[in-house]
This record gives sequence, structure tokens and C-alpha cells, in this order.
Amino acid sequence: MWRLSHSMTGLGGLIAGVCVACVDTEPGTEEICVADGVVQGDGVEFLLIDIEVEDLCPSGFAAAESHAKWVADAWGGEPSPIKYWLFEAREHPCWACGSGALGCAGHGKLMTTRLPDRHELSHAARRERCQSPLLEEGWAVLYGGPLEDQLMDGTLREALQAIEDNQSLPGLHYALAAGFAAFIIETGGVAAFRKLCELPYDNATALDLALLDVLGLSLDEVQLELDEYALRWGSGELRRDQACEGTDVLLSPASWTLELGCMADGVEGKLGGLAWNQRLVELSEGGGYVFGFDGAEGQGLRVELRNCERDGPGSSDYRSGFVSSTGTMHVYDLVPGTYVVRVLLGSSVAAGPELSVEMSVAQWP
Repeated sequence: MWRLSHSMTGLGGLIAGVCVACVDTEPGTEEICVADGVVQGDGVEFLLIDIEVEDLCPSGFAAAESHAKWVADAWGGEPSPIKYWLFEAREHPCWACGSGALGCAGHGKLMTTRLPDRHELSHAARRERCQSPLLEEGWAVLYGGPLEDQLMDGTLREALQAIEDNQSLPGLHYALAAGFAAFIIETGGVAAFRKLCELPYDNATALDLALLDVLGLSLDEVQLELDEYALRWGSGELRRDQACEGTDVLLSPASWTLELGCMADGVEGKLGGLAWNQRLVELSEGGGYVFGFDGAEGQGLRVELRNCERDGPGSSDYRSGFVSSTGTMHVYDLVPGTYVVRVLLGSSVAAGPELSVEMSVAQWP
């Protein structure tokens, strides 16, 4: 049942890997739309369109606020006050994002159907945006949401041409953009990334000059590095994970109750829809491990394991796969360290609001 997964969809296509396209135009909904409900948070104002607050997992609001602050801190500044327009569906007349986009964001504003939408928050929380969609989207993927993974493919030249053709970066180049952003940060730090963000470049010649100025590397030299990245990492491995900063760590072998009901602490998602939760587990030794699940029958789970230690720009160990809520999965050759164990339930409609899964982890064989 276990496999290393770079799929952009899972559990019947219910999980989007990354947004299809994030437009640069700032949503202007406050000028034409009136929210059905408002939730005032710390630095984030949530404006609800055709959706009731009772249908949203409460922990999602706090997670959105925390993520915005975390991203701004990584960027090196205070988070922008954010107007978070949350829709039940993209078909609403007030939806102002591009055709096919799962969300969009501008400075201090975003539109989405997800709570929290970490990708769009990673755009909106910063006071400066990159001149090029290549770096802007790369940053947002690096600081995007869990359970999103995509293999790196293509070249920087191809991505620049796609931006020119589409006026935005197509989703198929998002993993490449994340790898590009990760390489810049690893090579020159966030300061180099921010400097490159300030420089406009809409063709290969301009990008070549910008890279030479900031990193002392040509476009072709950077592309060679990214070709090596593509052999080792997808966007899932490269992604930063705020959960790794937690201090409540279980020591293996361990067993615990993982709450997946929408009203439980830490659960993100919607009532009757996608919902997930996570724990930190310390694996003191490397090797094979068995993960056991004992929950309501007939439920499909997606599981993500992330070692919080970094190997260069990416996680030193990253896996994702699918398992039954009453099954077990055996994972081979895990390296020791602290792992985020994240479990997503495809739909909580049949399971009810109080669903939990008894989990255990132990060395195997």
C-alpha cells in the first residue's frame, strides 16, 4: 500500500497539488461584494462568501494567522494585514481569480475556497512581491500547504517563455520555480532571493544578467544545478514545514489517538469534507517501520511523512502514500530523526464529526 508519491492528486482527485495559476492582479472583491459573515482574527480578516463559519474546522483560522506570521518572519519583516476572502465555490459572481485558478492573491488580499490556503497566504503576507512570477510562485510553493507534491520538470528558459505566452506561470512549472527559489536561498540566503525579486526580467538575457549580478552564476550554470535538483527532490521535499518547529514530540515506539473530526484541536479542513491532522514522532534509529491504523472502516487515508532534518535544500526523508483507516503500512529505509506524521481523511461525511484514528509506530521487522 505504501509508495513514494509525486502525484498531484490523491483520494479520488480531491487534493490539488498546487494552484493551477495564481494571478498577480489583486482581488478587488471588497469594492463589489458584501461578505455573508466576517471572522476577525489576529492580523487576518476572514470574509465569508456563501459559506457558514460552522462548516469550517475552527483550527483553520488560527493556522492561517500563524502561517502568515511565519512566512513574514522568514521573509524578514512584519506580516501585512490580510483580507482573506473565503468562498464556498469558485462559480460565485464575485470570484475574481483567473480562469482555472484555485486561488489568487495580491498584497494583503487573497481569494480562495480553502482554509487555510498556505500558498496564497505566502503571497499575501509579504509587503513586497517579486517582479517575476517565477520567483513569486517559487516562494509560495516553498511555503505552501502540506500534501502537495510535484516533480521538477522543464527549464528556466521554458518557464520564462510560458510566462510570456500566458501572462502568468502555468502550474506545470511550479515545482521548477520552487527548486529555483530553493537554490537561490541555499546559495545566497533570503537576502539574495529578495534582491533578485526586486529585479525585473521577462526573458533569458535579463535573467542571466540578474543571476550574474546577484549570485555570480550564469543562467546556464544555474540550470545545471537545477537539473541535479530534479534528480533528488520534488516540491514536497523542498517545501518548508512549520510543523517541524513544534516541541510536542512522541518517542518511537509510540501509540496515540489522532483526532480527525472537524471540531477537534489541530484539525484543518471542512465539516464533511477533507480534514487532516498531524503529530511529531521521533525515530531514534533508522530502518524499517510499521505504521498501524485503527479507525472507522471504509475510510481512505493519505499519509505524509517528513523528516524535519534538511539535506541541502530538501527534507532528508520524505514519503507519501495511501492506506486504509484499518490497515497497516510498512516503510523501508527511513533515516532517524523527528518526523511530521500527517494524515488526511478524504471525506468525513460518513465518519461523523467525532472521528479519530488510533495510530501506532514501531520498528519492523
